[in-house]
Amino acid sequence: MYAVDAIVVVCPLALWRDCISRVLAVEFPNIPVLAFSDLREWYSVSDWHGDSPLLLISEARGGIDLESVAEILERKRDMKTVVFSKNGNISRILEVMSVGVQAYIPNNLTLEIAMKAIHLVLVGGSFFPVASFFEKKATRGAVPVGQGPKGDFRISRRELEIIAGVSCGRSNASIAKALNLRESTIKVHVRNIMKKIGVNTRTAIAYKSEDIFHSSLINEVYSDLGEAFLESKRG
Repeated sequence: MYAVDAIVVVCPLALWRDCISRVLAVEFPNIPVLAFSDLREWYSVSDWHGDSPLLLISEARGGIDLESVAEILERKRDMKTVVFSKNGNISRILEVMSVGVQAYIPNNLTLEIAMKAIHLVLVGGSFFPVASFFEKKATRGAVPVGQGPKGDFRISRRELEIIAGVSCGRSNASIAKALNLRESTIKVHVRNIMKKIGVNTRTAIAYKSEDIFHSSLINEVYSDLGEAFLESKRG
């Protein structure tokens, strides 16, 4: 059983709000699902919904007010938050995650993946969709970047997050803040990434980033991480 008092859906579009609420009610039959058109509307009555709700916010009509989200998260420290958005821009995703949101789900992902991401958040994980940051391009016959001659290593999800940050020109300090890590930790990751993909500059990381994100290894990385994490929590 997940330790969450209620699932709260916030979206200004009535049809989307109703559809996702119905799906969630089926997916989580033992958790109350509540729907609101506005974040402030929900927050005004949020005390009725316990200290540990799961908040799902849709950016259906432009970007959400991250300052308001940050204020609410500061007051409700046990709350978990998921953002749905049509914006797959990496800078926006990092910006949203930096205020404490646990998952960012672009609209181009399938419902199945979205539900897995929500399950992951409910057991204490996070979902950072690096594989959706670039438009998919055909890469026939390409050797996946990040795979050694023996195929005996993988680029981790954390490394993918850092590659994404480097690729959009973020400094180590900025990436550290977005991922809630120490700057020294980011430096170590960057050095390891360079060694893995055979480069020695940040510019080269950015140059190779699209091949990395389109690699056939990406889905395997996320599948392995997600299933292992969920299994460890269930056990």
